[in-house]
Amino acid sequence: MKHKIIFNIVKNTFQKPIRTREELEVHQEKNIRKHLGFLKERSFYFKNLLYKNLSDIPVMNKQIMMENFDDLNTVGIKKAEAMALAIEAERTRDFTPQIKGVTIGLSSGTSGNRGLFLASETDRVKYVEVIYDKIIRPLSFKRRKVALFFRANSKLYESVGSFILNFKFFDLTQDLPKQFDALQKYQPDILVAPPTLLSLLMEQDIPIQPERIFSVAEVLEEDLKLKLEKKYNQILHQLYQCTEGFLASTCPYGKLHLHEKYIKFEKKWIDKKTKRFYPIITDFTRRAQPIVRYELNDILQEDDPCPCGSICTTIKKIEGRSDDIFRLEGENEDVIIFPDEIRNAIIIAAPKIDNYKVRQIGKNSITFALKVNPADKAGETEKVIRALKKLVQSKGISKISLTPTNWTTLPPFQKQRRIVNEVKNNV
Repeated sequence: MKHKIIFNIVKNTFQKPIRTREELEVHQEKNIRKHLGFLKERSFYFKNLLYKNLSDIPVMNKQIMMENFDDLNTVGIKKAEAMALAIEAERTRDFTPQIKGVTIGLSSGTSGNRGLFLASETDRVKYVEVIYDKIIRPLSFKRRKVALFFRANSKLYESVGSFILNFKFFDLTQDLPKQFDALQKYQPDILVAPPTLLSLLMEQDIPIQPERIFSVAEVLEEDLKLKLEKKYNQILHQLYQCTEGFLASTCPYGKLHLHEKYIKFEKKWIDKKTKRFYPIITDFTRRAQPIVRYELNDILQEDDPCPCGSICTTIKKIEGRSDDIFRLEGENEDVIIFPDEIRNAIIIAAPKIDNYKVRQIGKNSITFALKVNPADKAGETEKVIRALKKLVQSKGISKISLTPTNWTTLPPFQKQRRIVNEVKNNV
């Protein structure tokens, strides 16, 4: 596998770069056509589909993928077998077992149902190529120590560590004080962790000096980003990665760019005026588990072109998920409030709070909890109530229930979401 990685990296180093959107679209079309031909031969699901072009293929989501798992994958792995292995790995914390040389993983299930992912050796080699292209190359070709804080380990990450990086996995489900001691001894050059964990490292003032820090797995809130950048005196970078793929990463300017060299992104517009959309992705490099016209429920907001000159789409922010949108009852019709509108209202109104959680629990009923110094709690609570009332009133809503609740801290292995709509079938 190491030789394949070296060959791919060298080959791509000397490839002619893609310089225009037109060249990028030609590159995508060529590779998608080749990929669909491969799937027609290897996947029962695609053998039974009638299509000539990508646009002929119906849009898929996690439910459809899991229902068709056995027919969809190209490596002959059964869902029941894969799920049993993945659950056992979660129980034992031993993530080394494979099926037919294929890595099996389990998503965290924050969207309500857990999904499986498969990665063959070919997929893992390609993953290393993308990691090198998007993360390592800007730092120069030099072996570095990387600390990765995740809920689960995977051979997908070990593949990277086997050649380019001296890799060390830190398990978010284990004793954190011991993990922090080990991290201090390790002194990583690169740190990859969820924002919640980065916040804990900052609060406890763990003496590390990574060359580069990447936020991953959760929405990175602007207030925390600014605090972390000040603490570590560097741009805080982001990796947009999920069960469905490694979708985007930040450039030297700290701007997030979609990985359009490897994935085609179609936009299902939520609001064209504010450039918010759901991505429909086709990964034309991923073979074991096809991701073709797969609709994610992440809310992305497109940005203007980046000063770095990248031809790949710039993303202003990953705002959350479809179930993070609040839908309130107005006088004549339901009114949508995006997560970012709630974030901005709270941050501007109550700068003394350390953290917050806002939940829609009824048609026009919202609860919120603040992590704040006890001496400031009453005053900041009133400020938040006024700010949220002002926000909903600006949308034409006169009746709203706003209830403060007690702050509770979730364990770091559980994905942290500040804004959640708990009303089923509301969006």
